[in-house]
Amino acid sequence: MKKNSTKREDVLQKGIEILKKQGYHGTGISDIVEATDLCSKGAFYNYFKSKEAFVLEAIEYYQLQKKDAFDFYLDDTDYPHLQRLLNLFDSLIAHYEKVTDCTQGCLVGNLSQEMGDQNEKIREVLENSSKKNIVRIGHLLEQAQKQGTLNLSRHPHHLARFIWNSWEGALLRMKTSKSALDLKIFRDFLENILLK
Repeated sequence: MKKNSTKREDVLQKGIEILKKQGYHGTGISDIVEATDLCSKGAFYNYFKSKEAFVLEAIEYYQLQKKDAFDFYLDDTDYPHLQRLLNLFDSLIAHYEKVTDCTQGCLVGNLSQEMGDQNEKIREVLENSSKKNIVRIGHLLEQAQKQGTLNLSRHPHHLARFIWNSWEGALLRMKTSKSALDLKIFRDFLENILLK
C-alpha cells in the first residue's frame, strides 16, 4: 500500500510540474505518463479516473505542500508576526528565482486564470485553496493587530485578501517578464504597509 502511495505522489508531483508549464489544456495524460515511469495510460487510470480527477487531486496535493511552507514560516516564534509573513514571501521569491527561473508561476494562480470560468469543480477547489492561504495570513495579521504591532483600521482578513491577490498578480507579471522584479516590488510595498 505504501508503495502505491509513493507512486501516486510521484505522479502527482511530476504532473504538477507539467501543469505549471503547460496548463490544463496543454497537458495530456500521455504527457504525465511519459514524465513518470507509468507504462501506459491504463496505468494512469489505475490511480485517477480522469484528467479532471487528477487535476483536482493535484491542486489539493500542491496546497498541502504550500501549507508546510506556510506553517514553517508563519509559526516561527523566533520572529515577530509581521516579520514571519515577510520571511514567507522572501522564501517564495527565492524559490521562484532559483528553482523555476521565474517561468512557471503558481499552480493555483495559473489554473485559476485558465480554468476558473470553465470547470466548476476545478474552480471550487482552486477557490478553496486560495481561501486557505488568505485565512492563514489573516489569522497572523489578526494576532499582530491584537498585540499592537499592526496599526490597522480595516479588518485584517481584508488586508490578507489584498496581500494574496497582489501576490498572485505579481506572479502573473513574473511569468510575463521572466523576472522577479515584480515579486520584489510586492515584497517592498508589503513591508512598508505592515511595518510603517
